[in-house]
Amino acid sequence: MARILFIAFDYYDYTNRIAAEMAAQGHVVRRFAIEPQGWLNKARRRFAKGGHRRTLDAHHRAILAAIRGETFDQVVFLQAHQFSPANMAALKAAQPTARFVLYNWDSLKTHDYSPNLAAFDKAATFDPVDAETLGVDYLSLFALPEFYRVAGERAPPAYDVYFVGSIHSLARFEAVERLHKYCRASGLRLKLYLHCSPPRMAQLLRKRKWLPGMTLRSVGTGGILDMMRASAAVFDFASQQQSGLTMRVFENLAAGVKIIATNPQITREPFYDPDRILLLDRLDFAPVAGFIARPEPAPGGFEEYSLGAWVRRLLD
Repeated sequence: MARILFIAFDYYDYTNRIAAEMAAQGHVVRRFAIEPQGWLNKARRRFAKGGHRRTLDAHHRAILAAIRGETFDQVVFLQAHQFSPANMAALKAAQPTARFVLYNWDSLKTHDYSPNLAAFDKAATFDPVDAETLGVDYLSLFALPEFYRVAGERAPPAYDVYFVGSIHSLARFEAVERLHKYCRASGLRLKLYLHCSPPRMAQLLRKRKWLPGMTLRSVGTGGILDMMRASAAVFDFASQQQSGLTMRVFENLAAGVKIIATNPQITREPFYDPDRILLLDRLDFAPVAGFIARPEPAPGGFEEYSLGAWVRRLLD
């Protein structure tokens, strides 16, 4: 098995789980965060871009110093736009025999990672439009093992629809607000968990906007699993900046929960089934009640979207 240098952005606990799965598959993993952690780094990134760039360069040089004398079979990046071309070239020179692999979990519209693409022997993205634009592989996201277990643990639903997510934008809040209004008018049971940052909460309250489930606290995985066990369907509101499907799609697919989606890409996926997935047309919720009333398709059959399968495809 391979010795892997894993340089990754921390996506909640998902990055930890990816590293653990690599190790479970027999690889030896040496892991570094692609940028410093903590509130100070977040503040620099937002308010002092020049200082943030210098901090990133110093952090990446420290990674190079830490691995001096070590040899790796694969150098795997989860995101790469943070690396300057100069530091990427230095890493390539330090690991001349390694296979360089990139997975990008953000759209090109959000972060332009194309200046570093030439450094990689294999590059993949969760976004199919970006994959076609850049000529790289399309590799959709995955579900963790605990979401597959939910399929056998679900009780008769206490809720018809649930939504859980961070309110990053007014557009997302207004989409959920429309869902809430529709469910009240249609007699559908709705469960909401709307995580707001303090500035976003203040903005919404100034605009006299409020929905049940608004909170300053993030929900843990256990809370999400509980909502899945108790719900017939999930509402997945996708960012307009991406064509890639969200983690929520694959988690609910694994759990056997129906999906109410806004991203047209979902109809092009091999798992698409209109009895399992409803694509909304411009947030027209009118078909939702009929969709909920249909019998649930049999769960299972989505093992190719597991974390283990995803890691194997990435490293192949």
